[in-house]
Amino acid sequence: MPSQKIQRGMNTSRGVKGSTPGVMTLADTSAGQALSVQLQDGVWTVVERVDASTNWLQDVYRHEHGWILVDGAQARVLHLDDCGNIVQVHQFDREWCLYEALPWG
Repeated sequence: MPSQKIQRGMNTSRGVKGSTPGVMTLADTSAGQALSVQLQDGVWTVVERVDASTNWLQDVYRHEHGWILVDGAQARVLHLDDCGNIVQVHQFDREWCLYEALPWG
């Protein structure tokens, strides 16, 4: 994917985490997309983007084999590979309020 500047019109960002020096991940919440952004010449640029097919992406976590995404609208946790393909879904009770994605094991 070609690099592009982070959109000024991004409605709500959540789950902002530093991963390596000069690189962060974040959830573009209402767009339902997880972003990996890099600081280049003083500008944050999108270098990776995956879609969660939701209107409320609560949190994201990038790890060496892919992504963990928390879909707050559908009370589920998605595990995606490096290409953004869903490899596993954990569905929870819709009354639960899921907030954060952290790896275990």
